[in-house]
Amino acid sequence: MNNQYKDKFLDYLTEFRGRSENTRSAYNFDLTRFIIYLNTLGIEDLNLVSTQTIESYLYDLGRSKESKPLSTITKARVRSSIKSFFRYLHRKDFIENDPGLNLESIKLPERKPEYLSKEQYLGFLRAIEKDSTPYY
Repeated sequence: MNNQYKDKFLDYLTEFRGRSENTRSAYNFDLTRFIIYLNTLGIEDLNLVSTQTIESYLYDLGRSKESKPLSTITKARVRSSIKSFFRYLHRKDFIENDPGLNLESIKLPERKPEYLSKEQYLGFLRAIEKDSTPYY
């Protein structure tokens, strides 16, 4: 039953939200793994999923001895996939409560900007001057 909801959600993403096939594939991967996790806990009814269940899953991601730890960015993507899935289910009245509503945010590492060197900057300007067409 959970896979039917997942498939409806994935169709919604591509058909109504205009998401790419790559996005659909990533969400499918994330949600399939989450549904397998729920099945190992004996949870087949998505109404029984709590915020704590989702947070425990996110905490446990990549902590098994068989897999390498996941990056913070990957965990944030998985969190986003699960949160969007439950938001959709709740809006469509497939579930009574949205357990993703109160999920804690995952703090992402700050990315520092990369600047061009003076040589790169001058090369860029020369390329523009060489290839540009005047508009007068």
